[in-house]
Amino acid sequence: MNKKFVLFIILVFLSFIAVTLTADESTSTRLSLPDESEISLERTIDWWNGILHVKIVKQNDIKQNFTPDNKYLVERYIREKLPDIFLNSVLDIYVDSAHTIRDLVIEKADSIRSLKNFYIYGLHEGAYQSQDFKQTFVYYSFPVYSEKGIISLFLHHDYPEPLNKEIGFIPTMEYTGLIIYAKGTYLSYGTNKRVSVEPALFPVLYDEETNIVLDKWMCDPGYLKKWGMVAYAETTGESEFIKRTGLYPLKTMAHQVFGKNNCDLTLSNEVVKKLLTSEKNRKMLQQGRILIIIDPQQ
Repeated sequence: MNKKFVLFIILVFLSFIAVTLTADESTSTRLSLPDESEISLERTIDWWNGILHVKIVKQNDIKQNFTPDNKYLVERYIREKLPDIFLNSVLDIYVDSAHTIRDLVIEKADSIRSLKNFYIYGLHEGAYQSQDFKQTFVYYSFPVYSEKGIISLFLHHDYPEPLNKEIGFIPTMEYTGLIIYAKGTYLSYGTNKRVSVEPALFPVLYDEETNIVLDKWMCDPGYLKKWGMVAYAETTGESEFIKRTGLYPLKTMAHQVFGKNNCDLTLSNEVVKKLLTSEKNRKMLQQGRILIIIDPQQ
């Protein structure tokens, strides 16, 4: 056989092996992007600062060879899926004691699109892989308040409606805020059940006869965007709270819990009268200078 021909055959064979090895090596470093079943979400809300924190956990295929760009590829995938991730993170937030966000938008395509658009205000706060490389954790935060926050999607008034006035003389003073202690369990209005208070974007305050004292329509929309209708916290010990409730707040306890979602509160008639007799106290309520102390959220 011609030696040149044999040499040619050998070179072609070696080239084929080289191409095959190169292709295999390239494939082994590629991260298979996960489907939604490999992603789980953990959501927490900082109601005081108005920040939604989302921890995204992606399960990795540890049989693959990991390289430094694996984390980057997961982050890129999460960015692509961020509109849906954001939507799923907010759907179960209570808007009020009768509705979640899901209840108000799920059957309205325009509302869903509008809600999804808020994902663009998300802040990427970092990512890392577990030591065994089985999971990648990606962190985002989203504003709840301000023009960029989801609260603005549910504001449809330009001016606050007036609060009901208490007629007659009632001993009171001008308070700088209202602090409601609502830790533990309370009777759910009209039942014998004891329930814990659940935070919401727009909780309603009632008197003992369930006359409305304050709802979102009575609040100044500018202040609603600024810091929400009420703030929630686990303690009154933070000096930071003074920014909202001032130096001389009226302090009281919740009387009962009201509503399907256990978000609304009733106050004693005595407290309500102190609040509604004074014009400055009514204005204080309209500005959302309210702090509700609740149990830690799971």
